[in-house]
Amino acid sequence: TRGLSTIVFEMQDFAAGTSSRSTKLVHGGLRYLKQLEVKMVAEVGKERAIVYENGPHVTTPEWMLLPFHKGGTFGAFSTSIGLRVYDFLAGVKRSERRKMFNREETMKKEPLVKQEGLKGGGYYVEYRTDDARLTIEVMKEAIEQGAKAVNYAKVDGFLYKNG
Repeated sequence: TRGLSTIVFEMQDFAAGTSSRSTKLVHGGLRYLKQLEVKMVAEVGKERAIVYENGPHVTTPEWMLLPFHKGGTFGAFSTSIGLRVYDFLAGVKRSERRKMFNREETMKKEPLVKQEGLKGGGYYVEYRTDDARLTIEVMKEAIEQGAKAVNYAKVDGFLYKNG
């Protein structure tokens, strides 16, 4: 827990809405690195680690291939540096740190990759999850830790004490 008293209201089934329609990835914030949002990458990486620690049975490491091509936005050097910085900021486990591939290794990993101008690829880990199941698992753990959860209850306002 993080020391908070919590109650969750849901107007439908838990995980019936947006939670069940995600990308199924618990990403580490690589896209934020491109915009130099360093603090965000570190924060998202820490949160991803918490999700994995709390739900390893519903969260699976998934290797991703980021190919780079001649004339593309990023080359081997910038991709390598970017993924290395990402590994550091996101606190990526040693066994899941990025690997760099040359053209042949990239084609071996992903035979359907666009071969014209292919120079190589960066190989890194994101986490795949069953989003609805993860939501239910987190909800169950929260209840065990003292949270309250009510579904089929629509909230249409707040009542404030002393103001």
